[in-house]
Amino acid sequence: MQTLRDILREHADRIPDRVAFRAPGGEGYREWTYSGVWSAVSSGVGALRGEGLQPGDRVALYGENAPEWVLAYLAIHLAGGVVIPMDAQYGTRELNTLLRFSGATRMLCGASLRKRAEEGSLETPIRDVVDIEDFVGGRPGDAATDEFPCRTPADLMAIIFTSGTTGEPKGVRLTDGNILSNLETLRTLRLIRPEDNLLCLLPLHHAYAMNAAVLVPLVTGASMTFCPSLNGPDILQAMRDTSVTILPAVPKLLEGFHRAIFKKVEQAPKMRRAAFRLLRRLSHGIRRGLGWNPGRWFFAPIHRLFGPAFRFFACGGAKLDAALANDFLDLGLPVVEGYGLTETSPVVTFNTPDRPRPGSVGKALPGVELRIENPGEDGAGEILVRGPNVMDGYDQRPDETAKVIRDGWFHTGDLGTLDRDGFLTITGRAKEVIVMSSGKNVYPEEVEHHYEQCPLVKEVCVIPDASPDGRVNRLAALVVPDLEELRRRKIVSVRASILLAFTEIGQNLPSYMRLTRFETVQGEFPRTRLGKLRRAEIQASAFRRVEEAAPSPLSDEEQALMEVPGAHALIERIQSLSESAGDLRPSSHLELDAGLDSLARVELDNILEREFGVRIPPEEIPRISTVGDLLRRLSGGHLGRGDVAWREILAERVHPPMESLFNLRRGPAARAGVALARGPLRAVLRFGFRLDVQGLGNLPEHGPYLLCPTHASRIDGALIYLALNARHIENLTFLGAEQYFQSPLMRRIGRIARVIPTATTDTVRSSLQRAAEALCLGRSVCLFPEGQISRDGYLHPPRLGAGMLACELRVPVVPVLIRGSFQTLSFAHPRLRIVPLGLSVAPPIPPPDSPSPTPKVYADVTHAWLQAVIQLRHDDDQAHSRTAGLSPRIPDSMKPT
Repeated sequence: MQTLRDILREHADRIPDRVAFRAPGGEGYREWTYSGVWSAVSSGVGALRGEGLQPGDRVALYGENAPEWVLAYLAIHLAGGVVIPMDAQYGTRELNTLLRFSGATRMLCGASLRKRAEEGSLETPIRDVVDIEDFVGGRPGDAATDEFPCRTPADLMAIIFTSGTTGEPKGVRLTDGNILSNLETLRTLRLIRPEDNLLCLLPLHHAYAMNAAVLVPLVTGASMTFCPSLNGPDILQAMRDTSVTILPAVPKLLEGFHRAIFKKVEQAPKMRRAAFRLLRRLSHGIRRGLGWNPGRWFFAPIHRLFGPAFRFFACGGAKLDAALANDFLDLGLPVVEGYGLTETSPVVTFNTPDRPRPGSVGKALPGVELRIENPGEDGAGEILVRGPNVMDGYDQRPDETAKVIRDGWFHTGDLGTLDRDGFLTITGRAKEVIVMSSGKNVYPEEVEHHYEQCPLVKEVCVIPDASPDGRVNRLAALVVPDLEELRRRKIVSVRASILLAFTEIGQNLPSYMRLTRFETVQGEFPRTRLGKLRRAEIQASAFRRVEEAAPSPLSDEEQALMEVPGAHALIERIQSLSESAGDLRPSSHLELDAGLDSLARVELDNILEREFGVRIPPEEIPRISTVGDLLRRLSGGHLGRGDVAWREILAERVHPPMESLFNLRRGPAARAGVALARGPLRAVLRFGFRLDVQGLGNLPEHGPYLLCPTHASRIDGALIYLALNARHIENLTFLGAEQYFQSPLMRRIGRIARVIPTATTDTVRSSLQRAAEALCLGRSVCLFPEGQISRDGYLHPPRLGAGMLACELRVPVVPVLIRGSFQTLSFAHPRLRIVPLGLSVAPPIPPPDSPSPTPKVYADVTHAWLQAVIQLRHDDDQAHSRTAGLSPRIPDSMKPT
């Protein structure tokens, strides 16, 4: 086995002018040839030995990604030292902890980190802190040496810390034999060729980045390009400018590329979207059937984004979603996924770019053995590794070493399966598996993958939802919403919309993998430098607020917004609209932080206009999601404290008038057509589902009213439309969620049934005004007071909208109990079932006699509706009707005391 010294000297003699590194500098890129690398490394070795470095001495290396960092690493190694790589994001406390434990006596650091390095090494054995740039590039030429200490495979090359910044340090001891065996195997397999150019993005202190993405290209004679930043556009520009052929990455980066590509496709014209989908299906079929991938030609514009020479992505550091890898393959962009750990130097397995297997991390490297210990029913068990790449042990931690290396096998702590061809599939991390009380093992990453398909969320972190006795019967999650996507879709009820999407996703999952609750958080989850969730840190703060934690200081932009005249008065008014609102700042989300529901948003719009002189055009409302968005539009009004006049809001008329939207006065022919369409469906309900309607005589004979049913299924609106007689239906208008009336067919049905769309940021106000317009025209309105479909069959607390309309328009509320729809077709029962259906209509609730009703009066009306529905359920049970037990369940908190 050749040493790194022999390989680098050979390259300097054989390919002296080939570019080894290039990095941004000046107006272009600085370049280091292989002869220049050898010269710089030799100078560094001479300088280190001249300063007294002895074989075995430990040298900390602390700096940002740069060619100089790699040159310093090589110089320390060739001088006989042991490299201690430090994460450039470490602060003084982390540095102090790890430097004291590591035994390093000197440090090479980047110039930008020198101050932090000096402060972090005050209480350590570090005698000298030297700038990497000066050490590598600024030493006189006569410091170069041709004398290098002799190294053996048993000598330590590096100690890499995998934990211990806040607890007990754990440094992985990697010998020359460990690392060189890994490099030599990968070189002989020709995964990387001498003509390749790799883009260096990953943090070099990590074994995957340094060993697999830097040292392997170096020993192969390939080139590396250092990226100017981690921004997507900069990455793509660097790939095109320097003809990058391979991009070593982590799943998080590939997810970002995937999201950007497919989001752009979804925003393309309909014909282009159709063409893309057709070509993608064709590419997939040809690839699977013939073993040839035409994606490069089918999707040439996408390939141009990555540059003309790009060959494949190399992915490691965390588990990659198989569907994502398949999508890239269909586009002609192979993903070579591998598996390894710092303790295995690091590569254990990898796929090949010509025949990758999405979902698998490939086969073991030659000379490396794999074993699955104690496999379960699904074949998954702990992954064990044996080979020359397995570490020497944990530095100064023989107890920890003995736990993971037993009988020559390294116990990885990861769970996986091996198929008959030797391909390894990772299923999870042993310490992260959630063991349900039923005995089922749930892998959080697998559940997160399913729920992250929801386009309304960016990130999901699944955690156990334990009962007080410690048993885990359910799963919970913390969710980071995608605020940009929510804004684009004009969604005003963030939590309700995510809940609806999650419920639909959960229908296709086993019951033990379904989320039963979630909390929304803003920002991003804490992750490792390679993109893995820091689950312990996330779970420690799950479902509780740290009240004593001091808020972060305002940014310069936030501070400027807070100084806008009227800013504090507006924030005070926002807080007055919601009891759940705490301290608000410009970055606070109007729903997630301030707790404003759709009705409160309409009130806020009116406050802005009446008190602050700010009118937000309807087309701009979807772009208003934070307090800062409002402050940017603040012009400064008289800042009064008048009450919101809902009567004035409802008196405003939306253009065009309802008569031009719907046929409000159907002639005999039109009524006959509707009756002809309703007839067969009414017969199906009556004879197939044994529809039972009770209390129909309680519907008012004269005057408009609000028809307010319970809501447990998407068929509830249709059930009302078909169950009532023609006279009632002809005078009825519905409020319906806009998302269900998007297709041409459903839009047509909506016009026939006279459905007013609602539930988006630009329809909440107008839908209430439309409802008021219908009531003023003498028409009745059907709306669901709960404001959402029940996921579990339980009745939900009603919102104030029905009470507000009833009080301000002086119309009665008619409670309706729908029986059986939840069991027929719902989130819990996604397949249509033949179950008895029924409607029970309660006597009308008259509007209160109050000339100036307040939100408290609105709440009294909705509470009266709730009590009437509960009484209908009670009467249904007492009568032992054939639909008893099929009515909505009443939570204990709602039952009368």
